[in-house]
Amino acid sequence: MALTAKQEAFALAYLQTGNASEAYRRAYNAENMKPETVNKRACELMANGAITGRLAELNAAAVSAAVMTRQEALERLSVFARTDLADLVEFGSYELGQDDSGQPIVQASWHIRDSVLQDPKKLAAISELSATKDGIKIKTHSPLQAIQQLAKLQGWDVHELDAEAKRLTNERMRRELGEGMTQTAVRFSRDA
Repeated sequence: MALTAKQEAFALAYLQTGNASEAYRRAYNAENMKPETVNKRACELMANGAITGRLAELNAAAVSAAVMTRQEALERLSVFARTDLADLVEFGSYELGQDDSGQPIVQASWHIRDSVLQDPKKLAAISELSATKDGIKIKTHSPLQAIQQLAKLQGWDVHELDAEAKRLTNERMRRELGEGMTQTAVRFSRDA
């Protein structure tokens, strides 16, 4: 059963406020009603199956829109992996003058690029920005961790790569230990 325009307005107002009585006041002409009457009518609407069904639909749509999709996660992680600190700040050096021997005094510095000129997606790579006693501190999300997360989401078999690296390390250690044992045995036999 389709909702009336006022029932739809009630459902939308209820989602905004979380209060059935307030939603009733917003959707219906309740100016001359007693609060008890408003509360009773709001409760009746909340008991209406069509309205509760519509509220469930609206809630599901709101949750669905709020949750990041896999594609969005991949795109954001890709930006984190590709963003370099030089994309966010400008480095420079400035000659302040000359010392007593006539050599230039140069000061290295950096400053954050104007946010209006920044790519908002790259700005999201900043994980921490704080003012300390030593100046401004800027920290970005780890590109390596972003790449690892991308690998995991894309199904690149990181575990196989780790297992292969461990196998090669173990092989190398066995070889080195074997050579060490042989050299030790040779030393012992010479001493005997």
